Amino acid sequence: SSNMLYAVDEGGNVIWTFPADSKIMNTPTVGNEMIFFATEKRLYGLSLDGNETWSVPFNGTISSPALAYGRVYIGSADGKLYCFNASTGEKLWEFSANGRIYSSPAVADGAVYFATNVPNGTVYAVDAMNGSLLWTHSLNPPEGAYYNIMSSPFIYNGNLYIGADDGNLYAFGKKQALWKGSVELSREKIEITLKDGGTAEVDGFSALAALWKAAMAGNFTVEIVNTSWGLYVDSIAGIKPEGLSGWMYWVNYPDEPSPSVGAGDYILKDGDELIFYFGYYNSTTWEPSSPEESQYIIKIHVRTAGEARIAELNISNGSRGSHATGYVDVQAMIDGWYAVVVSGTNENGDSIAGVSVVRLAAGEDARIPVLIPVPQQTQTGSYSLYAGIYRLEDYPERVIDIYGSVICEVR
Repeated sequence: SSNMLYAVDEGGNVIWTFPADSKIMNTPTVGNEMIFFATEKRLYGLSLDGNETWSVPFNGTISSPALAYGRVYIGSADGKLYCFNASTGEKLWEFSANGRIYSSPAVADGAVYFATNVPNGTVYAVDAMNGSLLWTHSLNPPEGAYYNIMSSPFIYNGNLYIGADDGNLYAFGKKQALWKGSVELSREKIEITLKDGGTAEVDGFSALAALWKAAMAGNFTVEIVNTSWGLYVDSIAGIKPEGLSGWMYWVNYPDEPSPSVGAGDYILKDGDELIFYFGYYNSTTWEPSSPEESQYIIKIHVRTAGEARIAELNISNGSRGSHATGYVDVQAMIDGWYAVVVSGTNENGDSIAGVSVVRLAAGEDARIPVLIPVPQQTQTGSYSLYAGIYRLEDYPERVIDIYGSVICEVR
């Protein structure tokens, strides 16, 4: 049979054979007086004389079993790392990764390490006892590139070493980011689930929105509570506050100071480097510790889907033969020249409009005044006005963001 496991002695003589159900995908592992291997369809535990002790349905890959603590750890084609009781084959837990696992797990100091064979190859560390996520590190290939990881991790002197399809060898120390990767933000508000089961909406460009999207991408837990001073990150990946210690965040460390507002109120711009870290406050000065002092960190590279956004529109009333004034609060995500337009109509379709041109830096907040001429022949009454922002070179074909409507009374 082509689906046969062989046991041979040092002279190459066959001692016994075991017919498997399908193609054998990986290297057998021997320990606990047993032999473990996987096929395309099953995972087997054999006695040393080649008799089947147990087998379970399994979608095997070239990921070979790792044996530790009386347990078998192995990756699958369905994107999960499994843990089985070595003696009985009972499934103890499973961990869902971001894609198929060809990497053979390595186990050390109570953790299981492995990687995924996907374009943004990701290294995982999970708790060997319960499968909870300890940390991840995702590679970020340029568009069209593939940084799959089929290499198996190697642990030496407390460090992890692993190769990837980007041609690099990576080394990870004991202090490691729980997750590192990129998220793309957009102006739409996102709904987050609170620790008490309720929900809250946060600005799509906020630091809290970035953390929430990172948690979805990295498959780690985030618990958020609504307090009298706003939304607060209570725990990440099961790591909870203790005394004066808790989760903090920093943007563009160390080039910029620690933010003075909550993560739900801090608006990010394209290219920002956001760090959430488990830090502490000095009991005398109440200054926060720095990310460098933390054992647990989340590193997020921010990309924004839009070039700019409108946060608010305020409009004064106007009179015929004069003007009204619009005040448009905007934030730019990209350096450049922008056209800010305020326009609208009354119930009869009569219109008024004004435009301003301004140069903004990435991340700049500005209140842009827009004069709206009101000709003498304009009808009096209520006009519903909207604000729109354009890149100047795209005006008026492509609007970036629209806000409104706001009533303007023409007298």
